[in-house]
Amino acid sequence: MEREKEQWRELNQVNPDGLIARCGRPAQEKKGLSAYPENDSFHRGLYEQRSLGYKGGSGKLAVFVFARPLGDQGNWVFDHIGTGSSGDPHGNLQQLKDASLSCFDLSK
Repeated sequence: MEREKEQWRELNQVNPDGLIARCGRPAQEKKGLSAYPENDSFHRGLYEQRSLGYKGGSGKLAVFVFARPLGDQGNWVFDHIGTGSSGDPHGNLQQLKDASLSCFDLSK
């Protein structure tokens, strides 16, 4: 359990530029706009989303998704991880481990 917390901490500290520096050019990159869910009492309006997909040794695509408020030129924040072309918002560490990314090895 403690190791999983450490892995999540490591994952939450990564940003798109750091991920590219660590893993190289992504196999897939997407940028777009999304709206916060209406039931989100903390956030309002639109936000930018940036997804970077990397193919691992298993052949699976691991997608790292980052977000920031629309118009904010500040830092991207890690949002979620998933597999597949869009990144499943319910992704978890196991999906990242299953992708077998050598640059982001969580199997230890």
